[in-house]
Amino acid sequence: GPFPAVLLVSGSGQQDRDESIFGHKPFALLADKLARDGIATLRTDDRGIGKTTGPLGNLDTDIADAKAAFDWLAKQPEIDGKRAGILGHSIGGVIAPFVATRSKVAFIVGLAAPGVSGVELVPMQMEITLKSSQVPADVMKVIIDGQRTLGKAVATGKEAEIKAAFKKTSLEAMKALGRPAPTDAELDAGFEARKAEVMNPWTISFFKIDPAVAWAKLRIPVLLVTGDKDTQVPVDVNFDKITAALKKAGNKSFKTEKRVGLNHLSQHAPTGALDEYGMIEETFDKETLELISKW
Repeated sequence: GPFPAVLLVSGSGQQDRDESIFGHKPFALLADKLARDGIATLRTDDRGIGKTTGPLGNLDTDIADAKAAFDWLAKQPEIDGKRAGILGHSIGGVIAPFVATRSKVAFIVGLAAPGVSGVELVPMQMEITLKSSQVPADVMKVIIDGQRTLGKAVATGKEAEIKAAFKKTSLEAMKALGRPAPTDAELDAGFEARKAEVMNPWTISFFKIDPAVAWAKLRIPVLLVTGDKDTQVPVDVNFDKITAALKKAGNKSFKTEKRVGLNHLSQHAPTGALDEYGMIEETFDKETLELISKW
């Protein structure tokens, strides 16, 4: 040493240091590959998981936690702080650029990183699901437009606005599907059932935070890697949003890699649907591991 290093930042939800999901441990494989190639890694358990305590917060909390982890990593005597960067998977790829606007991050690897806020991302995910279910285009449009309206209301964090949007879009969806209109009491009950979810501080921040704001401030080297079968972060539109922001910053040191046949977890997948993750034996495509390490 001193060695180059990478902080690994996981996706949404409370993840352990291996980012254990559906019987797989993708961060364990990443850390092993990078270590074998002379690159140190720091992995952490998210708040409330494993050995990490502390109250859950929102995306701002996650960004602050990741910044603290990165700053600690960069100052370790075995680490070359000028060659320390961040790899963020999924929502970790939203957290990474915000940390880089506040700390001296040398580079970022965005693995299936969203380039838009939840207001736009969730309708993208919904469209893929509805198309696979062969929902008619006119019905699909009503449902997707309704989700975008609801997402904008959630981003305000105001219960009255969220409830009004929920009731309005629920009625429109039922009408489009040709189902009986729910009563006002049924709509109220439906909102109460989802209230804890949509009023959750993390959920509100997810719909509110626009990652392009951070990307548009960065000129450091960036590698974006996403599978073409990713149904959670559709590759083309998110690549376009991030690269447009990087170009706005005057960044000339970024590279995009669309990985053929891979899903959100960098597994070879039949369709990329979520229910396939746990049925696939492969944890992480070896060629993608090699690509990230060489870069």
